[in-house]
Amino acid sequence: GMGSASKGQCLGTATATQWTANHGGADFLGAFDEGGSYQYLTGVSTRHIANGPRMTNVTYSGITADGAIAAKRSVSTWAVDDFARHLHSFRYDVVSSATYPRLVLYQLGA
Repeated sequence: GMGSASKGQCLGTATATQWTANHGGADFLGAFDEGGSYQYLTGVSTRHIANGPRMTNVTYSGITADGAIAAKRSVSTWAVDDFARHLHSFRYDVVSSATYPRLVLYQLGA
């Protein structure tokens, strides 16, 4: 069942998929203002393009809490019988002036 995979092990077989534990650890758009506040995305919308069973593709769109950056992030994952694989793409549009002492566009091991 969900959450029972350990150390990146994928569950299921090539012919029967199952839930697998999150293999995450990446983060999109880490914007921190001068006060150190994380500018999370607001007004997030989700568009499901494909929901499996062999391939998922979802796009998330939103704007930072300070209204400075519009983000559009797409994530795809497909069924495999060995290691989890993901495809990420993103687009950031700066829509107003902002100063970020720390700005991360994409981070692995987050």
